[in-house]
Amino acid sequence: MATMLTAGQLEERTGGTFYTGPIEPAQNYLARHGYDTDSFPEHGKTTVLVGYTGEKVTWANCAEFGRAETPEIAWRYALGAAYGPVDDEFAPIDLDA
Repeated sequence: MATMLTAGQLEERTGGTFYTGPIEPAQNYLARHGYDTDSFPEHGKTTVLVGYTGEKVTWANCAEFGRAETPEIAWRYALGAAYGPVDDEFAPIDLDA
């Protein structure tokens, strides 16, 4: 059975789009499809950057990011930014593909 990312797993919150589904399949999907990510502490929080350039992702070339008090929440915001928002163009994604 495929692991699907659906509209119900993306919530709009004050900090941006938040992903509520399983983290590892969503991270693996990005890696398999050529997305670059980095996670690091910054100003007492964790920052996660997502980029599409094929280079080491930095603030200068990132396309999406998440920042929060914990690594898990930072990843959920970064994944929400990468996969969202839920709009007329949103389609479920098979994270195993």
